[in-house]
Amino acid sequence: MRLLILIPIIAIALLLACRDTQYLYPKNRNIANHKGLPLDSSTNYFSIVDPDDSTQVLYLEDHFFSNFFSSSLYAFKEPVLYNDYLGKEIYRFLYDHSFEITTLFILSKENDVITLQTKKLDGRFKFGSGLSMKDSSYFRLHEHIPIALKNSSGLEFVYEPSDPHEIAYYKLKGFKIPVIDSFSERTALASFIKDTKRSLIVFDSTINVKKRDWDQFEDLIEAADFWDLPSYVWEGNTDGAAWVIEAHRENRYKYLLRQSPGGSVEKIGNFLMNLSGLKR
Repeated sequence: MRLLILIPIIAIALLLACRDTQYLYPKNRNIANHKGLPLDSSTNYFSIVDPDDSTQVLYLEDHFFSNFFSSSLYAFKEPVLYNDYLGKEIYRFLYDHSFEITTLFILSKENDVITLQTKKLDGRFKFGSGLSMKDSSYFRLHEHIPIALKNSSGLEFVYEPSDPHEIAYYKLKGFKIPVIDSFSERTALASFIKDTKRSLIVFDSTINVKKRDWDQFEDLIEAADFWDLPSYVWEGNTDGAAWVIEAHRENRYKYLLRQSPGGSVEKIGNFLMNLSGLKR
């Protein structure tokens, strides 16, 4: 008799435990299609509210950040991860530094295929107009000479790659790289970019990842207690780097927004940066 009483109690406890960890994807077609493609450029990539995480409400009320990072992901032509399960496990890390090029790392696992995709925009994204935040002061104060990347259709953007992997990628894609060596040319081209050009993806590379690297990354996720951390923690400074880390599983979704984090969260981002092979 005692056993018969315990069985339903245990079953209820297990059901409640599953409810605590299971995320139900809303599948709202006013947000994105079944492949995660957003309805339009105004889509918020993080519009979810976890009743156990009050910081998500604070994030959605912060219209600057919620628009800024959504606009960056839209410029990267990325899917919305919170609306539908996309058939594979995904960890996405948006790295936006005040003085560096915006970079995105996407670690994904579909069956036994594990890849890491790395993308870069031609500048920091200005969500209000969709323009690349490259003004003449950047070129005037920067100690290096920028380069203009051209293809068969003419001038596309102004950018200064410092990483040998990026330079090799551009050469592989057939870009011609003339050097701009005068202040007047730099200023004129900077103004041209600021006034007329929208952010472009200037680097897009995918590598295969070994199972042991995936396992090591998931160990970092668990060690950070990722799923139980508050989503939105911001120190209030404008300099430094914004880190947005998303986790997308069949029954779970979560995002973290941090400013130049340390500790276990930093280890998660640094692992993807190092795995990509790009230099910081």
